[in-house]
Formats: sequence, structure tokens, C-alpha cells
Amino acid sequence: MPPLRIATRLAVVALLFAAAAGSAVSQSGPAIPLHLYTAAYGAIFEADLTACSVREVARTDRTALELAADSEGRYWGRYRETSLACFDPAQGTITARIRLSDAPYRILVAPDGRAWVSHNTLTRHGFALSVLDLAAAKVVGRIQGVPGIVTDMALAGESLYVATLGVEKTGSLMLSRIELRSGILSEVYRAPKGGYVWRLASSADALYLVPERSASGPVGVDPPPSLVVVPLRGGEPREQPLQGELKIGRIVGGGYLQGGTLFLPCRDRRGGYGIAAVDLAAFRVSLFLPVSRAVNEILYVGQERCVARDGLLTAGPEGVALVFIDLKEGKEVSVVPLLRHSGN
Repeated sequence: MPPLRIATRLAVVALLFAAAAGSAVSQSGPAIPLHLYTAAYGAIFEADLTACSVREVARTDRTALELAADSEGRYWGRYRETSLACFDPAQGTITARIRLSDAPYRILVAPDGRAWVSHNTLTRHGFALSVLDLAAAKVVGRIQGVPGIVTDMALAGESLYVATLGVEKTGSLMLSRIELRSGILSEVYRAPKGGYVWRLASSADALYLVPERSASGPVGVDPPPSLVVVPLRGGEPREQPLQGELKIGRIVGGGYLQGGTLFLPCRDRRGGYGIAAVDLAAFRVSLFLPVSRAVNEILYVGQERCVARDGLLTAGPEGVALVFIDLKEGKEVSVVPLLRHSGN
């Protein structure tokens, strides 16, 4: 693993303190245990961010790989072929299910209890999204005409932004906007296929298109990573190269936006794995945190802790694991394989 290329620990603490303002982690008095949840191998796992520990808390379906939290603190994920299930940590069990017409994939939950679920079933109208009312646990609508397989979704005001990958040979990467009041879908930005898919991160002023590539293979053959910035208050989308002396070779997962800093799972130019912190004011890579595994999803970033996980395709011999990073020390402190804590 390459050495951590940071001038001082003080720089790490200052950057993460600014990025994590408003974090749920207590900064005075006794530490308040903070938990997050993830799914794999037919189980839902609870991670304790203070103790860097993991335990299985519920059984679900093996197809559940992605969980989305609602405003009530419940978590929704795929259940069997064509359903969603709701896990309530307060009750420690599955409390609701919603039957869908097609298999669910990407899930986006809004603070008001609405949710959108993507389907990879191609129809004569293109692909589709289901619209859900989570409080009522039912499907309330369907959006047709999505131009490709959905790789990510983001909500900004009364617009839903959808990143897609065209399935035809001449298909494109596309960002579409769906006006939720009218249901009208329009194209925002398009690019030719290039060996990656778009993941989305959104702030109050802009949407960021993150090029996610495979974690495997050589890293020296890719063009220098860049983001596509889509202004939400007027202006045209633009490609923005990443600056700075800390060079990253490839972005291998979706971004986690905290304050004005975008955290990205990546590989460096030597092939090592890590998490890069991008200062969006200057689009400068200001921090690189080495990790021992090919993480492709960042689950949490706070003032003291970062938690990431790898996927089924990138996991090592021990299977999918959670990686805990101490942000004050700027280093990985624990790797916990989920199978060790599963009833399987």
C-alpha cells in the first residue's frame, strides 16, 4: 500500500472537520454510538462506528445488496425477485413489504416519504421507474420512457435526475431530468460510452457526474479523471478535470458528498486502493486515504470516522467487508468481513 501523502495530521483533521460540519457524531461529552446498516449474503448488518464492529441484526433475501434510509430511520432494500422490504432498527425486524411489477435495482428515498425504484426490464416504452409512497407501503405511479439502464438517481427540488447507460450498440451515457409535477422527462447531458458509468452527487447548486470504472485492470491506460458539473441554477454542463499533486488513476465507485468535499473510492497511479477527498471549490484532490481493499461504496463520512465497503465482484477471498478509517489518524484501522458475522 503506498504511503499516505499528507503534509501533517493537522491538515487531515482540519479538512474533515470542515467537511463534516453538522455531523451526527457528538463532539462534547461521552461519545454517542453511531450505527449504520448494510446488506449482503441474505442478511442486514449493523456497524458500530465507535467500536468498529459489525453484527447481523436481521435476515432478508440474498438479492438485497443496497439499502436506502427513509426519514423515519428505516431501511428499504430488495426482497426476492419483485419486492422491497423495510427493516426497522427500532424493532429489529422486517416490518413492511411492497410488491412491484418488475425486479428492483436502484432505490432513491426522499425526505417526504416518496421513493423511486429503477427496473432493468426493457419494454416497448423503454425502461421504467416505480414511484412509491413508503408510509402507505404501496406503489403510486410509474414513469415510462427512461432511456437506458439506471446507474444512479438524485433529487433536486421538484426534479429527479436519472443517469442511464444505453443498451444499444450506439447507445450513450445520458443524464435526464424528470419534472415530478408533470412527469415530463428531458435530456440534460449526453456522452458516448467510454468504459464507465455515471454516479451522481448533488449539492444545493450543482449536480456532479462521477465516472465509475471497474476496479480491476491496469490503471495507467485511463484518461485523467474528471467530473461533469451540471449547474442547477442556470448554466451549461461542463467537464471539470481534477487538479492537485495527489494524482488518482481511476474512480471506482460513487461519491459521498459532505459539505464542500466529495469523497471518491479510487485507485492511485500505482494501482493502490484508497479514498480521495476532492475540494469542490477548486476541484483539487486534497487528501488520499489508502485502504487495503477495492472499496467501491462509501457508507459514511463524519468528523472522526469513514466507513466504506467493497462489492461482490471486487471482494477478496473473505468476501464483502466493511473498512473503517480513522480520520484523525488518516489511516485504515479495521477491516471486518461480513461473512464472519453472518448466520450463513
